[in-house]
Amino acid sequence: MPSAVTSGATGKGTVYYADVSISIPFRSEKTGQVSSLQLQTRAGFTEGMDAQGIGLLGQIGFFDTYPVTFDQPGNVFGIHVSDTET
Repeated sequence: MPSAVTSGATGKGTVYYADVSISIPFRSEKTGQVSSLQLQTRAGFTEGMDAQGIGLLGQIGFFDTYPVTFDQPGNVFGIHVSDTET
């Protein structure tokens, strides 16, 4: 499994990468129809963020493709996709 040493706000750690398939269910704001977004991406996994109880690594392959919204108090994560991608 490919790996790399990374650093960030919480320090340095080893990240292990794997190619993964992700299915994200969503409801269209326009039509109300429930569908799912299928993604193929390379994801990084690390134990280095366990102490924080959360983990968000990298920007390439997902966050550079889709606009997202984080509403932590509302416990909501939004992914904004165009109608042509669904």
